[in-house]
Amino acid sequence: MERDNFLTVDIGSGSIRVSVFNSVGDNLVTVRQSMPMSRTLNAEDVFQQVVRLIQSIVQGDINPRTISGIAVSSQIAIVSVDREGSSTYPVLTWADRKDQEAKRWQQKITDREFFLTTGRKVSGEAAGVKMSWLKRCEADVYKQTAHFISLKDYIILQLTGNTVTDVVHAAFSGLYSIVEQQWSDDLLTLFGLDRHKLPSVYDGSAVAGKVTKRAASLTG
Repeated sequence: MERDNFLTVDIGSGSIRVSVFNSVGDNLVTVRQSMPMSRTLNAEDVFQQVVRLIQSIVQGDINPRTISGIAVSSQIAIVSVDREGSSTYPVLTWADRKDQEAKRWQQKITDREFFLTTGRKVSGEAAGVKMSWLKRCEADVYKQTAHFISLKDYIILQLTGNTVTDVVHAAFSGLYSIVEQQWSDDLLTLFGLDRHKLPSVYDGSAVAGKVTKRAASLTG
């Protein structure tokens, strides 16, 4: 049996979509679950919805043995997880802006200096700004959080057990140097944030890991 199909997971602002495509890009099936737009989400609930959608596909016409890879995308959001991969705080989506915290950043660095390092403007949507807010306003949460990752990275963590992100999501955090192609130690020091709480960064096309036996059992 050829393994030439690919499963995709897309977590948007209003729905979660799971699809299967063949090797030439034909959409074989798509299932979706509506989701209310919100400033915060429950990470575990989102993953369970993803699991149910995948189950509905593999219990239908798609044989799971034909799936050779999984790709995950999501809206911009930050998930705080402990060493076991459990969330320590509600998911803060792009809609939960921390504009006052962003202004605190702007008091420490000029817009030009920030742009030359990150290629972006300081924004209340940025994960780095929200990390700063959590450290200042929810110190216990910040302390017990092992990693701050994006929502799609959380799904990858639950599927593979690996804590990783891609260059695009790293850049959106406001803490990644597009010049050095790595987390910016200068910005992390400036804003008082811990590098060890950030995931490893890979190209978006890189393999994040293999599906664990537990995840395979959950999804079917």
